[in-house]
Amino acid sequence: MPMKFLPLLCITSLFTLWGASVSAFSLAHFERASVMFESQSEVTDYILTLGTLKKVDGRWRAEREQRLSGQLSRLTQELEERRSEEEAFEFYRDQALKMGGQELFLCESRRCGSSGTWANQRFDIKQLYGLDQYQHYSALAINLKDGQQAYIALYAVRRGTGRSYVQVDILTTSNRINLFSSSEVVTERLRGGREFRLPELTDGQLEPEQLEAVVNALRVQRSWYIGIVGLDVAAGTIEQQQARSLESATRVLKQLVEGGISEDKLRAYGVGGLAPNSIPDDRETSVNLVKIVPEG
Repeated sequence: MPMKFLPLLCITSLFTLWGASVSAFSLAHFERASVMFESQSEVTDYILTLGTLKKVDGRWRAEREQRLSGQLSRLTQELEERRSEEEAFEFYRDQALKMGGQELFLCESRRCGSSGTWANQRFDIKQLYGLDQYQHYSALAINLKDGQQAYIALYAVRRGTGRSYVQVDILTTSNRINLFSSSEVVTERLRGGREFRLPELTDGQLEPEQLEAVVNALRVQRSWYIGIVGLDVAAGTIEQQQARSLESATRVLKQLVEGGISEDKLRAYGVGGLAPNSIPDDRETSVNLVKIVPEG
């Protein structure tokens, strides 16, 4: 069946502030807000939430989380009146994504769980206790220079008084950990007509956890057709790059089919180095997913 691509947004830019040490990494502040708390410290047991908070045996727990150590920068802001929590949240999230950040988990409203738990247990900042239906959370990872990595936790909420707050935690560390993106992230990226960039393949294969998350997302969206786009800027002619990239995309396609996705819903493409902005700066190859639609 003939296919055509939906518009594919590929934005790669840098907005990293560097000083003498990795702790200088930062994001621009949302201007329509006042700073309530701001700090930097060394931590040895920071919990990065990577899944929905759910109540189990009377206690709120995350479906998935990662404990980290490193330099933690924290910012809590109270927004000006008539500024929404979603506006501030997207301001910070957009920065991180434009820097090539890999989004690991995303939720909004009641799908995030209890706002009280985020305020009192996850961030320990009582001002973040708001209305469950007006909350947003995202966790992202960004590869930095010299093998460093930054993990970002963004949370925004509106309180019953109508005032809104945003929390930005940035942990920089030399302990690089390969984490996968949740099915919620896969769905959100593809639903918005953007690409979902797969993490680096191991021996040409997706890691089992990432494969499961992609399969779970695509099983729910039964009407979607997905293009698996291989990219390659390694040494060689354009023909060699395209051949290698098609081989990479085909391997991922086979994994998805083995995971239960209909092959009729998938197409593999090898574009070589024709879309270099879709490849992370620290890699020579990449495989991305994009939603496509049948012609006619």
